[in-house]
Amino acid sequence: MKKPGLIKLFFFFAASLIVFWASAQKTDSLLNALKNQESSERVNTYILLSEAFHDIDPGLSETYMDTALQIAINTDIDSLIARVSYNKGTLALDKGLLDEALAMLKKAYLHLPPDDNQEKLAEILDKTGEAFARSGKLDSALTVLYQSQDIREELPDINSYARTFIKIGNVYYLNGNLSSALKNFKRALGYFRETGSTNGMATSYMNMGSVYEELGNIDSARTAYFEALQGYRDIENFRNITLILNNLGVFHYERANYDSAIYYYQQSVEIAQKLNDFYQIAILYNNMALIEDIKKEFKKARADYQKALRLATENGYKILAVDIYRNLAENCAISGLYKDAYQYYKKYQQISDSLHNMETKERLAKLQMNYEKEQEIEEIQNRNNLKQLRYSYTIVVLLFVILLIILLLFIIFNSNRQKKKVNKTLLEKNKEVIRQRELQERTLLELQENQRKTNAILKAIPDVMFIFDAKGNYIYYHAKKDKDIIKTGNSLIGSNVKKELPEEFANKILQGISRASKENKVQVFMHNDWVNMRKLDMELRITPIEDGTFLMIARNVTERLNMERELKKARDEMQKALDAKSMYLASLSHEIRTPLTSIIGVTSILEETELTKEQKECTDIINISGNNLLNLINNILDFAKIESGQLKLEEVEINLTEVMEEVVSLLEVKARDSNNKIDFRIDKKLNNDILGDPYRLTQILINLVNNAIKFTKNGIISIHSEVLDEDENNLLAKFQVIDTGIGVSVEQRDKLFQAFSQADQSIARKYGGSGLGLAISKHFVQLMNGEIGLESEEGKGSKFWFTVKFKKDHKQPTNEETKENREKGKNNMETENEKPLNILLVEDNLLNQKFAIAILKKYKHQIDVAENGKIGVEYFDKNDYDVILMDIQMPVMDGIEATRNIRQMEKEKGQDPTRIVAVTAYAMEGDEERFYQAGIDDYLRKPYKADQLIGKLYTDRNKEQ
Repeated sequence: MKKPGLIKLFFFFAASLIVFWASAQKTDSLLNALKNQESSERVNTYILLSEAFHDIDPGLSETYMDTALQIAINTDIDSLIARVSYNKGTLALDKGLLDEALAMLKKAYLHLPPDDNQEKLAEILDKTGEAFARSGKLDSALTVLYQSQDIREELPDINSYARTFIKIGNVYYLNGNLSSALKNFKRALGYFRETGSTNGMATSYMNMGSVYEELGNIDSARTAYFEALQGYRDIENFRNITLILNNLGVFHYERANYDSAIYYYQQSVEIAQKLNDFYQIAILYNNMALIEDIKKEFKKARADYQKALRLATENGYKILAVDIYRNLAENCAISGLYKDAYQYYKKYQQISDSLHNMETKERLAKLQMNYEKEQEIEEIQNRNNLKQLRYSYTIVVLLFVILLIILLLFIIFNSNRQKKKVNKTLLEKNKEVIRQRELQERTLLELQENQRKTNAILKAIPDVMFIFDAKGNYIYYHAKKDKDIIKTGNSLIGSNVKKELPEEFANKILQGISRASKENKVQVFMHNDWVNMRKLDMELRITPIEDGTFLMIARNVTERLNMERELKKARDEMQKALDAKSMYLASLSHEIRTPLTSIIGVTSILEETELTKEQKECTDIINISGNNLLNLINNILDFAKIESGQLKLEEVEINLTEVMEEVVSLLEVKARDSNNKIDFRIDKKLNNDILGDPYRLTQILINLVNNAIKFTKNGIISIHSEVLDEDENNLLAKFQVIDTGIGVSVEQRDKLFQAFSQADQSIARKYGGSGLGLAISKHFVQLMNGEIGLESEEGKGSKFWFTVKFKKDHKQPTNEETKENREKGKNNMETENEKPLNILLVEDNLLNQKFAIAILKKYKHQIDVAENGKIGVEYFDKNDYDVILMDIQMPVMDGIEATRNIRQMEKEKGQDPTRIVAVTAYAMEGDEERFYQAGIDDYLRKPYKADQLIGKLYTDRNKEQ
């Protein structure tokens, strides 16, 4: 019966000797190499020895590092001292020994040669800043981090430079200086945008969101979180996406925005389901149910509680299950389902008790230890008592000889008294022993019952579980089927992972155990291997247990990863289709806008000449048709931007009176053609300074008023605005466009806000239109955090309404100051516009050349014309120009490359930059930013009118006023 045990023991010692021999060989080779090495080589060898024993024997590893430092100090070579001090300081920082870390990093900084690698100096300063920050010395942290930033500014790695802003921003955040923190995070964001680092941009937005939330700027915080969320989506970091969505749910829950909170919880559930993160899913369903209880949707809440409970019980999340049972019991009690409430509360109590009993084993061990100590004390006391009796007996005998009968009687009396005391003590101890044994028996019965329940739970768990000690030796394993593990479990107990598993797999497990021990948190990593003729992807989770052992859960995620790969492939294909669509729309827009520029431009010039009545009608028809075509192109581009999620709103000062006047002036002629009148009314509160997107607001009103004119004859179109609600920072406004036209039936209303839809095909034939105006208006309103709707009755007219949320601008000048500044700007503009300029026109289209020349000569400007970018660069090299009007798409050399060449020539000659205005048919999202990055100063989109072109010649001067 003893042979199998001896064989296992033999193999265990053999494996241990092999591992020890391999480590010894490596160590001996390094130690032998020390004998004939120079000092610098010896330092390097001791550093390698320290790294080799880092996980095996941390104490020996630290000894080798100390030896390396001592040798470096003895050699008096600064570069060696700096290197070893930096390594030792980094190790101390990882262990949380902040004073030691600061001392070592200071030594590294002082001994680093001035001509050494500047990147290394920046790394030392970064680590020093981190140590100061963790020590609470925030001012010192800022000082060294700014030094690091100055160094990295001269290095080519822009991402490293950007990360210093993140580090500085975090220190300001800890110091409570939120404005400085926000400023640094924004600067980091700018540099990450320049390098295209999606992860860096997402991190910057996340930090900005935290600052905005601290400042109470809820809208900006939410926007920043959304940008961070989009960034993590782009790099497919689904776990962070789930976390952000869950945080957004909590964000809205804390502000009683329950519908929004549920919306983000549901989105988080969808992604967590793809990741098979059942614990996260259970928590999310429980959170949604809590909100539904608050909203008194008890039936819906019960359904979500039960989903969460099923996931918790199936996956063994007992602590979470306790909370869910309690919540279900309270829900049923409120709903009057008292029987169900009783059952759920009973389950809650049972699981709570079972969790409590998990501590029984530890309590029993303590009782057993106390009992054994008391037994030992009792035995010692009995032996001492016995020695004392023997000693007393000897004395009695001696005294009996001397004192005879008197002393003998005294000893007998004393002995009887001692025996009574001993008997009494023994009786009390026996009673205590009986009580301890009864308690031990009860505890053992409870442990057996808990063990039976635990075994039942383990049988239901599909994952494979192992328990290791700190060196990677198997202590326990659980697998539903032995085919789910590489080797049979019975052969693993007592063995080591290095012996049983492939080297790569074993090293991953040992590294996970080491990190879990240091960081005291769960370590998650992936591994791909063959298991019983099947190639499996496994997700491994290693977590420390209180008794110094480590639990590893291995989950088969092959199907999930295959699904993720298929989803990524489908997403990539869809992205290619979207990119092709964007390229097609950009090309279509450019090709249509180029000839349209000549049509509208030449027509506007023609209108300024003397025309007959018939010719005036013809030019009006050309203008109307051209503007209708331009509006159609703009609507199609806007709709494409909305579909792709690229459309972004501005946030600038809005003068609502100017917006209304612009809408009326643009549509007044069309209204008169239908014998209609347009009037508007503005709420006095809206005359105050507000922030928003005036261009999109104007577009919405034009679409609605244009729609009203189209269906109204001999009537009145009224535009009303009023304030519905306001607080210190925001204002909710409602706009109404009311007409006296033909009205809309109930059946036709649902189609109005759909893309490319009309209420009826006959309407499209009779009144025209693309069916995009109302759909685009609906999207704009939703982007402005508002709603849009319709009230109508056939034959009596319609009332289109929408709401918009504006921000209040607390930093704008008074009305008198604004009026005075505008007057100054107007006067300066008139003065500048009178000054003739020397202009270079770079344009390949002959008709567009003629149109631009006709406008510019009218204002007595001097014009040189270049047919492409290459000729334009040659003209610039030979002549001086006040303004360059640059087309973008041209043969030989395009406008972007020509602009870069001109900027380079200015830099080489030391000239001041010449104003360059892009005059182009490009109108897609991102085009304007692309032009600015190339060095272009301003942007005019084709087709344009004469006053727009002239205005661009002086834009910067006007803006300064």
